[in-house]
Amino acid sequence: MNGGGIGTESSSRTRPLRVVMAFNSPLGLATVLLGRDPVPDEEAVFILIKFGLPGEIVSDNGKQFRDNPFKDWCEKLCIRQCFASVKHPQTNGLVERANRSLGEGIKARLDERSKDWIGELSHVLWSHRTMIKSSNGETPFSLTYGTEAVIPAEIGMPTLRTMEVDPTKNDEALEINLDLIEEKREQAAIQEAKSKTKMEKYYNSRVRGTSFKPGDMVYRSNDASHARDGGKLGPKWEGPYEVAESLGKGAYKLKDYKGNELPRTWNICNLKKYYIHEM
Repeated sequence: MNGGGIGTESSSRTRPLRVVMAFNSPLGLATVLLGRDPVPDEEAVFILIKFGLPGEIVSDNGKQFRDNPFKDWCEKLCIRQCFASVKHPQTNGLVERANRSLGEGIKARLDERSKDWIGELSHVLWSHRTMIKSSNGETPFSLTYGTEAVIPAEIGMPTLRTMEVDPTKNDEALEINLDLIEEKREQAAIQEAKSKTKMEKYYNSRVRGTSFKPGDMVYRSNDASHARDGGKLGPKWEGPYEVAESLGKGAYKLKDYKGNELPRTWNICNLKKYYIHEM
């Protein structure tokens, strides 16, 4: 299960939008929280009933995920917490893509006079769930329930789909769709894997391969670490640091010159080789 947040503001107080994506269901779940409080008990129970107890939760490095009481909640339920690399949203791409889609949808429905984004959330979620995704050619709604949703416009304006319906045959067709839903999900997964491979091949053809091994000295992007202040005139890189461990897929653990391991993991896109010149 993946979790992430979108920071938004209303006229009274900051209201983060927490987005949860479960691997066993393509239907995104969005919960609205007031302040920086953790998942309320009733929302946590709903998530567990809907998707089951997750083995691990992948989230960003926000304090609401790293600190108690959310941390304590995960420990009590024996849920393993995994954190994305700092300043590297691709690590948690499933949620980050949903975040961007929901954020763009909310922004499009608001203007300077209207700031009630919570009232627009249900409409944006409906749009997100009934829109065909280019990666697999299906909608999240159809991959969850086996059939396409009847949109409100089809209720107000009669169409062939709503007028020429036989309740008995319709129920039988829905049952057949539910029986075939696993096959439909497998086909969507295959199509999504092909799309991912095509994008990965295009990306890799434009990127020069770089890797580090334990013991290498590297600089760290100051834009990601914010270790040094200075604004636009400040340094772009800070360090050096020693690579303590390679975790694979471009993620590394670092330690400072005193041998203290730095918190969280750092992606290779925010690291640069440090060269020692001998005199």
